Amino acid sequence: MTEYSGTLESTSSYSVDFNPERRKLEKDIANHEKRARSVLRQAALANSDKLIDREILKEVIIESQQRWTGCLMLPVTILFFTFYAVAASLHEDVVVNHLLEAPVRDTLAPPLDKDEDPLPGTLQFVNTIPEAYDFIQGVFLPLFLSQQDEFGKTLEMKDLGTIFQYNQIKGLIIMEQQRSKKEKCKEKVASNLWCYPQADLTNEPHGRAFETMDGGSEAFYTTAVAPGVPILNCAN
Repeated sequence: MTEYSGTLESTSSYSVDFNPERRKLEKDIANHEKRARSVLRQAALANSDKLIDREILKEVIIESQQRWTGCLMLPVTILFFTFYAVAASLHEDVVVNHLLEAPVRDTLAPPLDKDEDPLPGTLQFVNTIPEAYDFIQGVFLPLFLSQQDEFGKTLEMKDLGTIFQYNQIKGLIIMEQQRSKKEKCKEKVASNLWCYPQADLTNEPHGRAFETMDGGSEAFYTTAVAPGVPILNCAN
């Protein structure tokens, strides 16, 4: 068997490539050299009337592009301002609209204080079917379908539907009724009673069916209060 023994010496290239302190020093020298060149270039450009720095030239070009883009957007800005001004001029005056609608709200459902009870003739007072018809005949119809003005003078055909001198009805009057579902109360102390949860609505038919009445629905509306006495009585 042949044996080999010897030593391994490092070469100069190996020591240079893998010497971190020397490489760091070379990088620092290169950075300082770049900074020195930049300072000398800026000093030379500052003393010259014919040379311009490349970075300054780039900034000037970018600013010119931004100004050109702004000029292109000028017509769009003018159109936007015109449309905004037209929309603002056509928008309804909130204050005037509130003043026009406030009397109607105060008549149908006036605001109540915390401990104040609703008065008869208001929507908050309606709890039963007779009270609903009393409200319709005594408040709702005279307000929206009155044929006389506040001085008792008969209105002309073109003035029908005038409310508080300033408002006038131009379309249909829609009155919706929402009815709660009838169910047994869930509380133990009231389990023998019927409850009507306000959040649980239903559209199921209720009451006596019209087909079981003599004369159908017409008989109901004309003789429900008493024979010959209709629910809603219109003079004309």
